[in-house]
Amino acid sequence: YLPSHHPMVRNLPGRPRIAARDKQGKIITKNLDDLKQRIADVSTQVTAAECRDILEVTFTTVECKLSSELRSAYNSMEAEMMMMIRDDLITADNVISMLTRLSMLTSGIATAELGTVFENPKKKELLSILDNHEGVPAIIWTRWKDEYRETLEMLMSNGYKVTSDPALFQDGHADIFLSSPAQGGTGLNLTEAKLQIWMSSSWSAIERTQALARNNRAGQTANHLHVYDLVAKNTIDERILQALQDKEDLLNTILTKKKI
Repeated sequence: YLPSHHPMVRNLPGRPRIAARDKQGKIITKNLDDLKQRIADVSTQVTAAECRDILEVTFTTVECKLSSELRSAYNSMEAEMMMMIRDDLITADNVISMLTRLSMLTSGIATAELGTVFENPKKKELLSILDNHEGVPAIIWTRWKDEYRETLEMLMSNGYKVTSDPALFQDGHADIFLSSPAQGGTGLNLTEAKLQIWMSSSWSAIERTQALARNNRAGQTANHLHVYDLVAKNTIDERILQALQDKEDLLNTILTKKKI
């Protein structure tokens, strides 16, 4: 997005912003034609379909149920956050910290003050997906260090060959490439994978887009790829996934001028 003070958008008619939400929370856009006209001389648009064959990708959201103890801890933390908002005691730093803690809890990762160890509710569903795609090379994305460690231990105890080395994975020496999008989601060629599984996601649309492209790229021999998102029901996981979809819809709207 160009900032409002940028000369290309500074003199747009009306307010310079090109995206907002209406009273129902739906994304609305304006001034797109003016913006495109101003950047036409310094930009061009080429779609992936014009450069290579587009693979069919199936996206599936798998709901994971929190244990009663984990649900209680999650609800308490969420209530604490809402109380701080209501009493106007929350700052931007507080929001980021509490949203991070909520997201960690959906994977069973508790901060020290809770003094409790929870089972990751997503591990069972992960094994089920891998069983359903037996023998299919996979990428598994984790967000947290503890989540990475626990997932690695579980996979190895179930007989899977796991690596974070892209060369070993591409050479067929491992069944699973395990990493975080922040570390392994950019620049790597992982076309041996026909399957991606997201244990947890961040709010970054760029990070997700880059990570999804690790195996959906030139050199991929499969005609169909699968992407699974493991989502704890009625938690911040759902909001993160919806926010990522909203960002993708907004980008598509700007590029195609289609209304959502």
